[in-house]
Order: sequence, then C-alpha cells, then structure tokens
Amino acid sequence: MNSDYLNSLIYIVEYKSFSRAADKLFITQPTISNHINKLENELNTTLLIRNKKEVKLTFEGEIIYNYALNALQMEKNIKEKLNVFNQDISGNLEIASSSIPERYYLLNEINEFHNKYPNVKFTLKKYDSCEIINLLLKQKINFGIVGTRLINPDLEYIKLINDEIVLVGSKEFFNETDLISLDNLFDYDFISREKGSGTRKEVELFFSNNNFNYNKLNIIFEIEDNNCILDLLGKNNYLAFLSKKVFEKNKRKFKKIDFEKKIHREFFFVYNKRRVISPLAKKFKHFIIDNEKSL
Repeated sequence: MNSDYLNSLIYIVEYKSFSRAADKLFITQPTISNHINKLENELNTTLLIRNKKEVKLTFEGEIIYNYALNALQMEKNIKEKLNVFNQDISGNLEIASSSIPERYYLLNEINEFHNKYPNVKFTLKKYDSCEIINLLLKQKINFGIVGTRLINPDLEYIKLINDEIVLVGSKEFFNETDLISLDNLFDYDFISREKGSGTRKEVELFFSNNNFNYNKLNIIFEIEDNNCILDLLGKNNYLAFLSKKVFEKNKRKFKKIDFEKKIHREFFFVYNKRRVISPLAKKFKHFIIDNEKSL
C-alpha cells in the first residue's frame, strides 16, 4: 500500500477538503484525487463521502484511516530508531500542551532537551486539557501535557509536577480581604477559565466534593487566556481561580485570598496506549520524567 496515498487520506480527513490537503502537501488537487482513487481501487471500497460542504469517512474509510495513522507512524519510528542507533537523535517533536505547563514548565524542559539534542526541532501547540485528551483518543497526536485527568482505559497518565489553584483578586479592590468562606464566594463576580480547561475542571471537582456547584457562581466572563484574565482582574473587583504559578509571577498587583481549603492538582504526561509512541517522543518522555525525579 503506497504511503503517499495513505498520507493523502490523512491530510484530507484532517483538513476536511481535497484542495486544502493538496496545498498542505504541496501537490495538485488532481494528484491528491488520483491518490484516493488508486487507494479505493486497490482496496475495492469507497473510503470518502464527498459533497459540496465537507468530506467524510465511510465506515471502511475509518478502518483504513486508523491503519494509515499507525502505518505512517511505524515508518517514522523506523527512521527515528535508525537515527537513535546512529546516535543522531533528530527530527521534529510536536508537543500538545495546556496553557499552564506550556508557559511555566515546558519551555525550560524543551530548552534543556534541545541543548542535549541540538538536531531536534519543536512544534509547540496549545490546547485545553480536554482537547488534548480528545485528540489522543482519536490518535491524532503522540502525547500531551495536561492539568487534569479524564479516566479512560486507553490513556496512560504519568505525573510530572504539583500545582495549587488559588483565589486571586486585585490588590486595589481586595487588599484588606484575607478570607472569604466558600458560602460567601457566591456573593462575588467571577472571571472563569473556559470549559475544558484543566484549571476549571479541577475547581469544578473541588466545589462538587464540597457540595457546591461551581457553575452557580456569578461568572461574568469565560476566558481561555490567563493574561487576559489578569488584565481584567487588575481593573475590576472580580475574582478568579488561577494556577499558583500564574499568581506567583504577578503577585505585585494581585492578592491571594484564602477560602478555607486548598485546591491541589498535578500536571501529567499522557499518551494513548493503543498508539505506538514515536522513539523521539519516548526519549522526551524519559527526559522530563528523569528531570522531575532528580529535583
């Protein structure tokens, strides 16, 4: 089975378009159409349903698509293993991370890894934790760094670092406020991380475990960017639950307010056990895990 044909199928599914996939592969649309036609003729089945709005996989197409992901990963693994065998650790490492570890943890790890293996290049992509987990379950990525866990038998989570989620407000409005009870939190206006965020997931779980409903807070804004949250907090009397790592970097302007209990959470390296992880990704996994053990 021709790997170029399989690669064309993967790109068409990813970009939901023959023309966009052809552009990404730097080939013509007739060429990519020919790849799919030859693949369908070879397998004697229809792989894609084409209409004016979108391109969808057939049932048989789903099977071949998943096979293609693993087959091309295996081909990549063979090349990477030969590089490792020749002591030439190289290639492009794609890292999917949620916002907190991306900003406050990964950059240092990536820099150290690159210093050790200068022939490795990196593509760092930011998603919320739930998006990363969904991409892993669909076998779209090798691994991810997340701030919450969604239990699934296909996923393996490896703890990296600890974190705490704290209640934060502007010193201009809350400088005299040292403690707010959980009951009284519902009297304040809040800025919240977006649904799917690991931070929000952990806070929702904390509220639930204490017989409160997080979504009944008076949430004025839902924002995915921590810097935007800090900008709004600095100018208004809102409160927000943020990673302690975010607060520590900005505590000159902001105040941490106690609320009776602490919210502890962890960050994880996570991968799909059903997908073969690339040798380069495996090398990076061992590198960051060994780094944490040495601390």
